[in-house]
Amino acid sequence: MTASSFRLVTGLLLALLATPLRAEPSGEIEEVVVFGSRERLDPLVLELDTGKLMRVPGASDDPLNALFALPGVSFGIDDHARPAVRGSAPDDNLFLIDDIPAAYVFHLFGDSIFSDNTLSRFELHPAAYPSRYGGANGAIIDVRLRDPQPGPMQLTLDYSLLRTGIFVESGLGESQALYASFRRSLLDLYLDSGDEKNGVILREVPVYTDYQLKHVLQLGRNRRLSLLLIGAEDQARADFSESSEAAALDPDFLGPAMVDQRFDSQGLSWDSYDSARDASMRWVLAHSRQSTDFDYGSRQFVRTRLERLQLQWERSWRPADGHDLLLGASLTSDRIRYDLDAKIEACSDFDPDCSTVDAPRLRLQDGKRIGERALHVEDHWKPDEDWTLTLGLRGSADDYLEDRFLEPRLRLERQLNERWRLFAVWGRYHQLPAIDRILPEVGNPALDSPRSSHFVLGMRHRPSAAWDWKMELYYKDMDKLVLSLEPEDNLNAVQRYSNEASGRAYGLELLVNRNEVDDWYGWLSLSLSHSERRNERSGETLPFYYDRPFILNLVAGYRINALWSVGGRWRVQSGGLYTPIVDLERSETQPGVFKPVYGELNSQRLPVYHRLDLHIERKRRYAWGELDFYSDILNLYGQENIQAYRYAPDATERVDPPPGYGPHVPVATEVGITSFVSLGVRLRF
Repeated sequence: MTASSFRLVTGLLLALLATPLRAEPSGEIEEVVVFGSRERLDPLVLELDTGKLMRVPGASDDPLNALFALPGVSFGIDDHARPAVRGSAPDDNLFLIDDIPAAYVFHLFGDSIFSDNTLSRFELHPAAYPSRYGGANGAIIDVRLRDPQPGPMQLTLDYSLLRTGIFVESGLGESQALYASFRRSLLDLYLDSGDEKNGVILREVPVYTDYQLKHVLQLGRNRRLSLLLIGAEDQARADFSESSEAAALDPDFLGPAMVDQRFDSQGLSWDSYDSARDASMRWVLAHSRQSTDFDYGSRQFVRTRLERLQLQWERSWRPADGHDLLLGASLTSDRIRYDLDAKIEACSDFDPDCSTVDAPRLRLQDGKRIGERALHVEDHWKPDEDWTLTLGLRGSADDYLEDRFLEPRLRLERQLNERWRLFAVWGRYHQLPAIDRILPEVGNPALDSPRSSHFVLGMRHRPSAAWDWKMELYYKDMDKLVLSLEPEDNLNAVQRYSNEASGRAYGLELLVNRNEVDDWYGWLSLSLSHSERRNERSGETLPFYYDRPFILNLVAGYRINALWSVGGRWRVQSGGLYTPIVDLERSETQPGVFKPVYGELNSQRLPVYHRLDLHIERKRRYAWGELDFYSDILNLYGQENIQAYRYAPDATERVDPPPGYGPHVPVATEVGITSFVSLGVRLRF
C-alpha cells in the first residue's frame, strides 16, 4: 500500500544499522548451471559453478549474494541491496523457488533467505527470457533447491557473528529422503537497543528467521513426488525523533515505528519421465501467504495480506528429429486484503521523495481478488549441427485490469565451431502494476500493465578448458510505465496514476571466466550501460534512479592446500543518482515544517563506489565429521562509500552542501558498510 512510506522507514532503520551488519550482496560472477532441455533453450542463462557460489568473498557463505557480481546487476545501498538488472527496478523482477513464485528472497535487514545447505543453483535470466516465464519486465531469478540425499541422518550446525542455523538431512527408506533447515539472525546479540543514529532510536534490534523443508518420494525410476515448505520473517522496531529525516519531512512520522513482514509457501510437485518418447511432464500445486504490518508515527498503520493459489503444468517432448517442444499452462488466484489508516501520497519513479506532509489521511479496509491465466508454447528447432532456432509464444490474461496479451519470443543461435557461438534474442513482456497503484481508493484501477521489448546480441568464446568469455549487447524498450499525477493535473480526483511514461535501457556486458584449474579460479565482469525514463505528459527525459553507467567486478580464489583457501572480490561502480534540494518552503498544512524544493530529478551523481572483500576458510575432516572455520573481511581498506545525502535540519553531523544543493540547506551523509570482520564455524556430523 503506502510503499513509499514503507521504503522510507525501512531505509532509515537501515541507516541506524550502518555499521557493517552483513555482507553486502556486492555480487559475484555470473552463470548458473542449468540442466535438461530448459537450459539448452536459453543462451542468456548465466552459469556459475556451485562451488564458486559458496566461496564468493564477502558473501558470508550466502551463495545468492553472488547475484550482485554478475554483469548488469546493480543495487541501491549496501545495507538494503536488492538487485536492479539491466535498467529495470528491483520491483520489476520475478523470483521463483522450484517454480513457485516467492514473495521475496532477500531479508529486509540481512542476506538471502536460503541456507547454503539447500541451495543448488540459481538461474539469472537478465532479459529476453523464454516463453515459460512471464509477469516481469525486469529479470527472472529462478532459484533451485537441491534434492535431499538418501543415507543416514546428517546434522550441520552453523554459527557466525551474523546468524546461526541448523540443518538436518536423512533418507527415509530406499525411496524417500528429507531435509530441513532453520536459521536466525544474531544481530540482536551484538547491538544494544536504545542506540540512536540519524534521529532513529533502536527499540528492538532487527531479527530475521527463515526455514526450508524438502521431502522427495521416488515412485519407481521415472516418477517423483516432492513437497516443499519455505518461509521467512523480518521484524524491527524503532522510534523516530525530531532530528530524523522522516519526522523533519513530516511530523506525523514522529514516534514509534514497527515493521513486520513474512511469508509462508507450500508446494507439491509431480515429475514424470518417459524414456521411450524422451518426454517429461511436471505438475506444481502451490499455496502461499504473505503479510506486511507497518505501524508508525501518529497511530498510522498499513496492513496487507496476500494469499495465492497456483496450479502449473508443463510437458516437453520430441515430436520429430531436431525438434524439442515445450507446452505449459498456469492458473493463479490472488486474494488481497488491506487495512490502513495513513497519509497516502501518489508516488512513482518521477518523484524525488514522495513527501506525505500535505497528503490526505485515509481510512480504508477492503479486499480484492485477482485471477490470472497463462499458456506458453515453444519449439526448439535444430535443423543441423550449427543452427538453432527457438520460437516461443506466451498468452495471458487477468480478470482485474482485464488485460490480454499475446507475446512472441525468438532466439537464433549459430555455432561457428567448437569454440565460437553467436546468438540473437528478442521478446515481448508485461507486468501487472503494483497493487497500491491499481486499487480504486488510492490508485487507478483503469491502468494498463507496463510492457517492454528486449533485444540481445551476443557471442561466446571458449579458447581452452580453463577460460571462456561472453559479450552481450542489449536494448530494452519500456512502454506504458506508471506516472503519478499532480492534483492540478488530475482531472479525476480518484485517478492518482496514469500510463504516461516510457523508458529505455541499453548496454554492453562482458564476462571473462577462469574455471578452477591449478587450484585457482576467478572472473571479471564489466557492464557499460545507460537507463532513462520519459514523462510523456511533460516531454521530459531523465536518467533512471538505478542507472549505473560503469560496473566492474573482479573475483579470485586460491586453494592453498587441502585445509586452507582464500579469495578476494573488488567492486567498482558509478555512484548512485540523487536529486538535489535547492531551497526550502513552508508546508501548506503545517506552517512550522519546511518542505524541500527539489532541483532536476536524478541530475547529480554520488562519488564512485568501490570496496574490497576477502574470504578465508579452513576445512578439516575428522572421524566424527567436518569442522569448518571461515571469515569474511568486508571493505578491507575502509572506504567510506557515500550512499545518500539526506535532509537533516536537526542533525549534528552536517556537511557542506554537496553539488546541486542550495547553500542554506542542512545536509548529512549516509555511509555504507565500513570495515568489518565476520567469523563463523560450521560442524557437520
